[in-house]
Amino acid sequence: MAAEDAAADALGDLKDLKLLDLDLIALSGESLGCVTVTAAVMGRELVQEARVRLGNPRGIVRLLHGTQTLSESTPMGKQVTAGARIQCLVVAISVEQERNVVHAVLRGVVPGEDGWQVWECVESLAEVEDLSSIALPSGLRSLAFSSRFNQSLENANFPSGLTRIVFGDAFNQPLENVVFPESLKSIEFGRDFNQRLAARVPLPRGLQHAVSFLFKQGITPVTFPEGLKSITFGDAFNQSLVGAQFPDNLQSITFGRDFNQSLVNVQFPTGLQTLAFGRDFIRSLVNVQFPSGLQNLALGIRFNLSLVNVQFPSGLRSITFSVYFNMSLEDVVFPDGLLHLTFGDFFNQSLEHTVLPDSLQSITFGRYFDQSMRRVALPSGLKSLTFGDFFSQSMEDVALPAGLESLTFGYRFNYSLARVALPDGLQSLAFGYSYNRSFKHVRPPAGLRQIRLARGSSLSLAGMKLPPNVEVLRE
Repeated sequence: MAAEDAAADALGDLKDLKLLDLDLIALSGESLGCVTVTAAVMGRELVQEARVRLGNPRGIVRLLHGTQTLSESTPMGKQVTAGARIQCLVVAISVEQERNVVHAVLRGVVPGEDGWQVWECVESLAEVEDLSSIALPSGLRSLAFSSRFNQSLENANFPSGLTRIVFGDAFNQPLENVVFPESLKSIEFGRDFNQRLAARVPLPRGLQHAVSFLFKQGITPVTFPEGLKSITFGDAFNQSLVGAQFPDNLQSITFGRDFNQSLVNVQFPTGLQTLAFGRDFIRSLVNVQFPSGLQNLALGIRFNLSLVNVQFPSGLRSITFSVYFNMSLEDVVFPDGLLHLTFGDFFNQSLEHTVLPDSLQSITFGRYFDQSMRRVALPSGLKSLTFGDFFSQSMEDVALPAGLESLTFGYRFNYSLARVALPDGLQSLAFGYSYNRSFKHVRPPAGLRQIRLARGSSLSLAGMKLPPNVEVLRE
């Protein structure tokens, strides 16, 4: 009897080792090629092969033999014979299906038939709290951890196509032995992250954007990826940049609240286009070597130092001042190509002797600016002029540029425009809440297209002969 059982087992083993040549066919009828498997191979393995040959579609792959749907949990030898034609059908995944599978897997439930395919197709995960018990989906593109996540990533296996990682506030683990995928383009650290990014931390070569909130380590030993395009430092960063080696392709640097280091002798990358400072930056810009291609400069809340003798780069297009800046611009040399000038709330200096470049297209004043514009030489190329809430000066005898398209007054402005020479090209005219002057003797510009009034304003346009198709908005 024992001999007969042994013989039967041996025969079964031989059957399991039998090779099956199977033809995989797409729904369109296109051949996906022949695959050879043993009779003992489970249906799931063939589904995995079919997914690869179909280009890993974002859907559930079902295998059909005639009218029969093949089971993933049954050996192929018990479902088909050699030479069988297997049709590969791709079924779309519903939003509800994906949501249910993600919820189950993140709770530690192992996905069953269909479920594992849904999981592999997931492109974005959020609020991930534990990596120790799950294998990340092969199709994952974006990964965001929960605010409590603080596990080591030394043994993490990130998908090869992952492009974005966002860490929560609690994450503060060393990165020396972590292997990030080369596909990674953006990485964002939370508030508690404060690990050194020394040369031994292998940042991906394809990384383009990096953000860190409370990082306060020195960066002179850091080797940044050559493809890095933007870096944002967090509120606690306040380290010297002298000796830092930024990649030449870096386009944007943004500093947080605490940064207040001298920029003299700092070597900025040649490709830098945007430089933005945080609240506490109060350092002179005299003798700072800005890269010639810098286009946008934004100064922080507390910056209030003279700009006389500052050498702005010739390519600068925009300067933005924040709240406290209130220095005279009388002897400041602005670059000839400057397009946009934006002042913060406290700026209230006369511009009578200021040379504004003719290239300027927009000037925006903050809340407290209240200086006469009568003797101000406004740029010939100016298209937009915006005053803040406290501006309350007559516009009579003000030489508005012929090309001005937008003129905006704030809350307190309440002077008649009857004797103001509004340029014919003016398209938009806006008034604040307090304006209640008659328009009876105002000559509207021929090109006027829009008048904007403050919501709740009682201003009447009666008596004003408006051009056709002028839109009146209350906002």
